[in-house]
Amino acid sequence: MDVDRNRFTESQPLEYSQGYLLERAVQSSINSIVIIDALVSGRPLVYANAAFYRTTGYHPTEVLGKSLHFLQGPDSDPAAVNSVIHALEHHQELKTSILNYRKDGTSYWNEVHISPVLDATNKVTHFIGVLLDVSDKRAIEEQLIYNQTHDPLTGCLNRSHLEERVTHDLVLAKRQRQMLALYYIDLDKFKAINDAFGINCGDNLLKQVASRILALLDPGDTLARVNADEFVLLVPEVDDADEGHRIAQRLQSVFAQPFQLGEYSITVTASIGIAAYEPQHKVNVLPAAESLIQHADMAMYQAKLAGRNTVHWFSQQISSQLSEKLLLRQQLHDALTQEQLELYYQPILCSDKQSVCALECLLRWHHPERGMVSPAEFIPLAEESGQIVPIGNWVLEQACRDIMTINKGREIPLSVAVNISAVQFTQITFLQTVRDIMARTGIDPECLELEITESVLMADEDRAIDTIHTLDSMGVRVSLDDFGTGYSSLAYLRFLPVHKIKIDRSFVREIAHNKRDNAILSGIVSMAHKLNLIVVAEGVEDEVQAQLLRESNCDLLQGFLYAKPQPLARLVLK
Repeated sequence: MDVDRNRFTESQPLEYSQGYLLERAVQSSINSIVIIDALVSGRPLVYANAAFYRTTGYHPTEVLGKSLHFLQGPDSDPAAVNSVIHALEHHQELKTSILNYRKDGTSYWNEVHISPVLDATNKVTHFIGVLLDVSDKRAIEEQLIYNQTHDPLTGCLNRSHLEERVTHDLVLAKRQRQMLALYYIDLDKFKAINDAFGINCGDNLLKQVASRILALLDPGDTLARVNADEFVLLVPEVDDADEGHRIAQRLQSVFAQPFQLGEYSITVTASIGIAAYEPQHKVNVLPAAESLIQHADMAMYQAKLAGRNTVHWFSQQISSQLSEKLLLRQQLHDALTQEQLELYYQPILCSDKQSVCALECLLRWHHPERGMVSPAEFIPLAEESGQIVPIGNWVLEQACRDIMTINKGREIPLSVAVNISAVQFTQITFLQTVRDIMARTGIDPECLELEITESVLMADEDRAIDTIHTLDSMGVRVSLDDFGTGYSSLAYLRFLPVHKIKIDRSFVREIAHNKRDNAILSGIVSMAHKLNLIVVAEGVEDEVQAQLLRESNCDLLQGFLYAKPQPLARLVLK
């Protein structure tokens, strides 16, 4: 209704003007305002403004004369409803939040303010109610709370809330003397999928994995995402170990069918570790949630070491083994700064002249307590932790400095082969690191040889080949180590710009007793020569092996028959 401005004149009573303004102000409010009769049984509504009708969808004939209870529904909090009733009965002010319902059945959140209205005798005759629609605000608050406890990508719980849930379920498991199992699930080679198809595809895969696992869960089970590609499943009621195994098998079945990532169909496997609380064994011992998760993580790591796509239960043996590994990894971090690492050199001989024509550089770790630690033990640890990069760079630079010392005054300089880890080789900064080291040490590039294995080609074959070509253009030669142990060696040799191959010692070991190994070795040498490649045989330990290798026209020989690896100070060169 339009306001008649002529009604507001000085001749009109002030009360009328104020009452009219008040009515218009209340009707114009964006918030719902109601007046409740305090003197009539049931406390009915006697007035509601336009905003109330717009918000609720009701007509005045459906509202006036009725109690506010008609706004409540099945999910309205009884405590909040009772607080409204109590305030009206005791003529008190009230501010509360309550879930109300519109006429069409949809719910919305109200922030309710109720105040009593007194007459001239201080008797409560009515209540004024202001109902603010705070649905949007409430949704934001609930989303913030949800984000604090859930992974936004998959909708699973996050790690912090998982620990709370594990703690809660452990208490129940002890009280009910029920076995509880926790499954640590890690996708195998997830990084390779991310690198190959992009982060969006990787995220899509994680959502599909979570969806498939969630479809298997029973009420009370909990799934959490605790890391990039790691999930934890908490099953609070497990009958026995056999059922625990069956649950693990169901988890593995999640990965039986390929995942569709856009136009690509991807097959993925997972390694699963299991830790359990069994009250029948330790009734009075309740493990910490963090410990149980850590134990399952250890078991998962053991499943990785066993070849992936497997399931392992946690045991104290696993715990002691991994604890020792973690300690060794930490000590390896200090080994470089504390000068515990040293380079040894093993001569490589020309098979015809029986004279030293090259050296291989080998890394050794002098542990202050354990003595000499085998490279087979600490190199994999360094690769897993990423420590192989700074260690490998130190080895390369120290080897280049040693090469300058070795060749000082020599008429014919010796080349030195340095092993390069796949992790180090695939670093974006690798080529620049080689250039910088060569510049600092002043080494002749022809005296440096880098040994790689086929594993450097697995992650990004094209990039690896480009890197080898660049090294070749810098004058640095590259050789292929452990030849014959991979599945694709022959295929790689067609286009790989290497100048030398090193036959793995496993072929050399049995050539005197195994005609097949001898034939294979002879075939490798013949093929390599047709490709203009130099052949080195590793692991030569007796003269019979050496003679057979010479008869096969193998170019270079290396092994204990001639010399064991020695530090530079004790190196004897003929």
